[in-house]
Amino acid sequence: MKKIATLFILMFITSFSTIYGQNFFDFKSNDMYIEGGLRYGINIPFVPRHAYIKDFPQYGLDLRLGKQTDGTKEWEEWFNYPAYGFLFRYEHNTLDSAKHEYRNATNDIITEWVPIGDCFTLAGFINGHIYKGRKWSFDYDIMGGLSFWPKFGNEFIGSFMNVHLSIYAGPTVQVSKNLDVLGRFIFSHSSNGALVLPNHGVNVYSYQLGCRYHLNDRAEYINRDSILWHKKTALYISDAPGMLQTDTELNGQMSGEGKYYFCNTFQVGITRQFHPKFRYDVGFDIMYTDESKIKYLKAAEKYEAGELNTSLQTYKPLNSLHIAASAMFEILYNRFAFCIGGGYYLYHGIYNGTTEKKTWDFSDELSNFEEQYLPTSYQNYYERLGFKYYFGNNSRHYVGAFMKVHKDSIDYIEWTYGIQLVQWTGKNTHYKR
Repeated sequence: MKKIATLFILMFITSFSTIYGQNFFDFKSNDMYIEGGLRYGINIPFVPRHAYIKDFPQYGLDLRLGKQTDGTKEWEEWFNYPAYGFLFRYEHNTLDSAKHEYRNATNDIITEWVPIGDCFTLAGFINGHIYKGRKWSFDYDIMGGLSFWPKFGNEFIGSFMNVHLSIYAGPTVQVSKNLDVLGRFIFSHSSNGALVLPNHGVNVYSYQLGCRYHLNDRAEYINRDSILWHKKTALYISDAPGMLQTDTELNGQMSGEGKYYFCNTFQVGITRQFHPKFRYDVGFDIMYTDESKIKYLKAAEKYEAGELNTSLQTYKPLNSLHIAASAMFEILYNRFAFCIGGGYYLYHGIYNGTTEKKTWDFSDELSNFEEQYLPTSYQNYYERLGFKYYFGNNSRHYVGAFMKVHKDSIDYIEWTYGIQLVQWTGKNTHYKR
């Protein structure tokens, strides 16, 4: 199952990269550049017991191949002529004391402390401009791809292949016709989306100095007085299956030995593109998770031991149902969208057939019944971060991948397909950038 899940991630991102890279490698007619940067990073602890990792820095090297846009496509002008391309990253981690557990030949659990090793990343990026002057700019970068950790299986990294995300910000200065120098502050995250436990992941703050060399003449930007555009509203549905290993364990299983559980999110809602760059979605999420079963098995164990502090319930499939109200904000780079949002649970199937009621707040204070039967990933609220790629006539279809996150920890990856069933368009409007 681990190999199948990993292969699925690789195929999905490879397919996306193929779309992303169309017409990219035209070295003669485009403002192509190569870029290198050196990084110094500081590990960020997730929990107090990991505070020691701040004392072990990370050193890295970034190499990029990028394309500077010129406004040929309207979306390029809307975003102040961003660049995009591909990145290779090497990270040397000095952290030498990560907890590693495994079973020996006699089935005993062995605990040792090991280095987490080095990391190799392949990713795509978009480099945009918060401010763009004649000789310098203040830039942001959004980067996402795959990271590979040869030394995996410790409490931070549970698998060889992981998702890698980074956000950059800092100035770029033009020093000659072909050369730029730059500085960046970076936040990076690497984890596998709960496909293989343990999955604390690695978070790093880092600083970078680099230079960029333009292979040809710099782009001459196209400026339009205005763009004719109309607002769009649509009714949409989407479905997002996923798989995860759960932290809710039985019978002394180690984290990496847990079974896989199916999860699914069906969503229905209204989407509104109110600007060429921006869209929002509001709707309802109807969720299902097989991992609820394990909470009921744990309750039965506690009942037999005389330790259950709430009523004993028998599991039914309806107990795995969850309903939430959700919203999302999208930043649209043509057909590609970065998305951030969240949701709040309105109903859980665990209440079905009981007199128990939902706890209506954003705190961690739940009833004894909810603490026992509600999986951690479904307690009260959640955040969502990911991307969509729109395709088809009028961009009615989309595929995407989202991290469903709760309390700074990913619950699982939602592999999404959606369609706009009905569309309404407003009057044509002339927009100025």
